[in-house]
Amino acid sequence: MFSRHKLLAALIAVPAVIATTFVVLPAQAVSPGLVLSSPTVAIYKSGAAYYGKVFATCKASTTCTGKVWWAGDGTYAASYSIGAHKGTYIAVRMTTLNDKNPWTGSATHYDNTHSLFIDESRPFNRSQTADTLARDIVRRSSATVSGSFTGSGAAPVDVRATLYEKTKTQYEQIHADYGTSFSFTVPTGTNNGPSGKIYAIQVKGVDQDGQVRSWWWRGSNGVSKGGTKWLLDATKFTVPGAGYVVPVTYGAISGSVSASGASGSTGVDIIVAAPPPTYPTFSSTYYTTLRELDYEACGNSFGETSTTIGGSYSVGFLPRTPGTDLRYMVKASSKATIGGRPTMRLWNNEFRSCIAAIHYPKTSSNYASINNAGSSYRSDLIDLSDGGVTGHAITIEASTGHLTGHVSYSAVPLDADKWVRIREYLPYRKILDSPVVADKKMSFRDFDFSGLPPGKYWVEIGRSSNCEPDDGVWLPSRYSNNAAYFQGEDRSAESWKSFRHLSDLSSSKEAIAIAHGASTSTQNHVKSGYAGWMYRGSCKFTSAGGYYTYPQTFTYGQATGAGLDLPTKTISKGATISGHVTRSGGRTNKEMMVTAYSTAGTRVPRNALTNGSGNFTISGLDSGTWHIEVNADSWRGIGRKFIGPHTKSVTRGGSYSVGTLHAYL
Repeated sequence: MFSRHKLLAALIAVPAVIATTFVVLPAQAVSPGLVLSSPTVAIYKSGAAYYGKVFATCKASTTCTGKVWWAGDGTYAASYSIGAHKGTYIAVRMTTLNDKNPWTGSATHYDNTHSLFIDESRPFNRSQTADTLARDIVRRSSATVSGSFTGSGAAPVDVRATLYEKTKTQYEQIHADYGTSFSFTVPTGTNNGPSGKIYAIQVKGVDQDGQVRSWWWRGSNGVSKGGTKWLLDATKFTVPGAGYVVPVTYGAISGSVSASGASGSTGVDIIVAAPPPTYPTFSSTYYTTLRELDYEACGNSFGETSTTIGGSYSVGFLPRTPGTDLRYMVKASSKATIGGRPTMRLWNNEFRSCIAAIHYPKTSSNYASINNAGSSYRSDLIDLSDGGVTGHAITIEASTGHLTGHVSYSAVPLDADKWVRIREYLPYRKILDSPVVADKKMSFRDFDFSGLPPGKYWVEIGRSSNCEPDDGVWLPSRYSNNAAYFQGEDRSAESWKSFRHLSDLSSSKEAIAIAHGASTSTQNHVKSGYAGWMYRGSCKFTSAGGYYTYPQTFTYGQATGAGLDLPTKTISKGATISGHVTRSGGRTNKEMMVTAYSTAGTRVPRNALTNGSGNFTISGLDSGTWHIEVNADSWRGIGRKFIGPHTKSVTRGGSYSVGTLHAYL
């Protein structure tokens, strides 16, 4: 029919049971303009006819046109017109008379070579013959996602697997199957390939304590690689025509807890946690994401239980990974005391916190390497790759070691300067954002903390941002009630903070004031020159405060033994900033709080109240640049805008002035 042509040899394969899908091995015919390529060609039925789709690409710089037909079916040639450097599928008809048609031929034809002819009219109006093998089978309309639950330890009950499909904005549940085996039917795409839909699997079960637990599956087709608590880290997969196998494997960690006395080992709370398979990369939301983990910047909880009589425990249905994979940590928390001391709540018998158990990663590269094989960050975690872990012993102990030190002041300290605070070291946080573990006021110039578990700590002296041990202090006021401050629903509940006499308050508010340090012997008497009392967060400092430059490591041996004595820390006299506040319209400038604060994350704010003339002096400032804020606690209205210097740089021990600050609020 055509005077000139080119030939593609194609291999057709069909399964013994005819489905609705058709697959072809790499088939390619090259002409001056057109390239045919399809790793799989699936013959499908459309009405009374049969077709196979072959992918074609125009390699020319102009439109490619011509015809394509199966050998023996030249009457039904498919015309094509494909733009320059573009590609598309061409549906080529195959008749029932064609002995290679897998729908009508014998089973021996399901895996044979077949031929495609191409006649090219553009760009060169010529045809060539090219040898290309193709394998074709009957098109399947669907494929299966199947799997089963297998593992060691107490088997979960009411297990189920749920298949989620990705939409434009989220993953939506489309199927759920209960039982230790599961199977889902999903559509296939062109030539028995994946449909382009993306899926994820969540598994769920009820553990040995009746708790419902769930996690997302990780792995590849036929291979389990554990699980994750976040969909973010779940394996996302497409499903080929041959299907996709999801083996769900789990294990258990079990053992016993020992303490001084049988009662100390019964009812101990046990938690099993693990780092996520991946950590977020550094970005504007990096720290926010780290804080969304169950254990900040470290990992998520996968199971919990309590010890039975005698101290036995077991936590099962934990995602298990193949090969060596140090991943899990166990925390024991007991309310028992030993020798009158509270017991330590440690991870893997040694570490105060989850992040300590993975050795305090600090940078993005540190976090990126945590899940590398042989990572030192996971050297103290538990391997659950080969089934389960039995006999994991936990010892409940009290911290008997002391963390001590001595402080030397260059100026006579006030009470506020004597407070020592212990913060847990978190490498990605600034010191002042780190959690407070303990604090106390020194009786003289020595500090002594007991009961600390092992860990890394910042040790600060005289760096309170407010008054200790409460958040305020009782001061004489030039006003009898400061009623303007307590307007509105929110602040009316705080009216206990100001009065002429303590006894002027209602009994309930008097009780609150007393709980915050008010005394019937003091606050029922007005000081000479004043009209009443007020509770404000303003305390005087003379020192600039300080902290040990590096986080102090308090080891397990020190916590349970000899303790750690820190070298003497010298605390310098702080700088002062003085000024005068004015206001217009007859509004008072008395008892207004003026605050100096830093954005460095290492210096605590200081403040002062204006006196009867509107003057103030902020003391105890460390070297650096400070931002100035007027009316910081909104005691004189909600506005904080003012005219005058908004920053001031100082050096410890110096005296500085910001002049007049006019508050227009």
